[in-house]
Amino acid sequence: CTVHQTLCEAPFNCRSNPPTPEEVLSWSTVRVATKDGHPNLKAWCVQPEYEDTIAKPCLKDRDLQASTQKMYDWVIAEGKEEREASYSFLEGHCVNMNVTYDTTVEETEALCDEQYGHENWTSLTFAGMEDYKS
Repeated sequence: CTVHQTLCEAPFNCRSNPPTPEEVLSWSTVRVATKDGHPNLKAWCVQPEYEDTIAKPCLKDRDLQASTQKMYDWVIAEGKEEREASYSFLEGHCVNMNVTYDTTVEETEALCDEQYGHENWTSLTFAGMEDYKS
């Protein structure tokens, strides 16, 4: 937890309640969302590369503007701007006026329900997300 301190704190709790091997496997084969159909913040425990771009600024600190800038800088540094721009454009993220710097996790759930259907987005797996974005 000295390297990824944020992930060891609430709301992730990767040290006090780490994901089991069975949970991690299920995120690739069954679904990443929680069993009751909500975003699974515990999944960030296995993606520490996003700690500084999404986990800390967006989900812990609720500073969506800082998260957006950090994610943009990371995408440019990784040379993934074309892929991410295409994905964002095709999904309608670029013109979605319902998402602001004040949007909450709960509000994003409702937006995903509306755009994709609750069962669709809560059924996504890590493997399916990679297939979708490639």
